[in-house]
Amino acid sequence: MEAVKNNKMLISAFIIAAILITVTFPDEGVEIQKTIISKFHMKVVIAVGAVFLSYYVTRNPKRKPQPIVSFSDTLKMKAMLIRSYGTHRMEIGTMPRPKVTKPYDVLIKVKAASLNPIDFRVKEWYGQELLKKRREMMGFSNSFPIVVGRDCSGEVVEVGSHVSQFKPGDEVWASGSIFHTPGTLAQYFLTSDQLISKKPTNIGHIEAASLPYVITTSWQAFLKAGINATTAKGKRVLILAGTGGVGSFAIQILKAWGCHVTTTCSADGIEMVKRLGADRAIDYKKESLVAAVEDKEKFDFVFCTRGGDDTYKTCLAVCRPGGCVVTIVTPVVRNLDKYGYILGTIKNFIDILKYRHFQKWMYNKDFRYSFHEPDGPFLQEVAELVEAGKVKGCIDRSYEFVRTNEALEKLKEGHARGKFVVSVPQDE
Repeated sequence: MEAVKNNKMLISAFIIAAILITVTFPDEGVEIQKTIISKFHMKVVIAVGAVFLSYYVTRNPKRKPQPIVSFSDTLKMKAMLIRSYGTHRMEIGTMPRPKVTKPYDVLIKVKAASLNPIDFRVKEWYGQELLKKRREMMGFSNSFPIVVGRDCSGEVVEVGSHVSQFKPGDEVWASGSIFHTPGTLAQYFLTSDQLISKKPTNIGHIEAASLPYVITTSWQAFLKAGINATTAKGKRVLILAGTGGVGSFAIQILKAWGCHVTTTCSADGIEMVKRLGADRAIDYKKESLVAAVEDKEKFDFVFCTRGGDDTYKTCLAVCRPGGCVVTIVTPVVRNLDKYGYILGTIKNFIDILKYRHFQKWMYNKDFRYSFHEPDGPFLQEVAELVEAGKVKGCIDRSYEFVRTNEALEKLKEGHARGKFVVSVPQDE
């Protein structure tokens, strides 16, 4: 208990110091021996300090974590389980059902769940350091089994004492982050009432399950670029990979908001993206993106759904001064996996300096990493657009639960036209 108390005091002191430095440090910086120390430099120091502090606290052997998620002692559920990292197949097994213990908990009986690239990446070690820490915080004694799955559609079966907008029997859709354990490839999914919304009434669970993760992934990118229903009208937007899950949704929502949308795809995807509303489609196999837009006005917002240095440079090349490039494929988690928390964080700051701050200083182009974050209110906003016929789910194909491994392997090949969705068995 003494160690926990000391940790709390240390964290409190650090937070107070960080706030004081951030608020009081002059925007123009300070000069120390002819070297300008900017406010940004101080933020970097604070961030690195936060990493060291979190490492110290989580490594403290006397600290006993309190479980974040509680599980039933008697009730079980079927789930798609990862029992080891690598290329091993997931297997259908049973595990304790999560239970409602907190005031804002919502327990959902999953009817359908979609598959996302992050699911097979987790199976192949992606995010292992973060997942390990999360499971320690949840009170798990080991790293396995892991249940992946980031979104679903289903029915509320139980709610916490403070939940007022949902009740048992309500049909809802939900998205979860990489830290939601267990994920949605299971018969039940536990989440918060702030991270879900009512399912659109005019579509079934299969179509509904295809949307929440791409909705909330796109939403965070839009926030970074300052794009919303009010500011979007007339903006020129480029979306990479318009036939993918995220791209196919982004085309629809940005067109609904009044943007001029250009996207990239292969020749056999052009008809699809045009049908979704894209104003122009560029066949990336036939011509380079830079050449294709060379004589055109550059873009206000480039939504980068593919990663890597070459892709980042291309996106920046076609973005106008004053515009913004946002990527959802970042090296942040992989750096932590590869180098550990401390060196990985330093590497991440170097990458941010290389792209965001250098581009801002030299070319007045903003470059930002964006990370998925569940958002119930935006799900509700899009639900209204779905009911109005302005947005729809794009499904490549659906699979039975027992064929989830086959679906993941197919997804890993790339070139999906929309989402892969798995129907979840309802038998107990």
